[in-house]
Amino acid sequence: LERLLIRPARADDLEAVNAIYNHYVLHSTTTYQTDPETVEGRQAWFSARGPAHPVTVVALSTSTLL
Repeated sequence: LERLLIRPARADDLEAVNAIYNHYVLHSTTTYQTDPETVEGRQAWFSARGPAHPVTVVALSTSTLL
């Protein structure tokens, strides 16, 4: 049984974060965004976050994001 970790997102998580987000852009109504986000757009979004609006991720102990 693998352990789930909730941790602050890192720059190397952004490709996986973007893939997860873009799935829901294309296949659901959970976001008002209608076009997939580019990796560059996700990087800009991440860079604009700060302590008041942190980005967190859930990962398996093997670092795979969920």
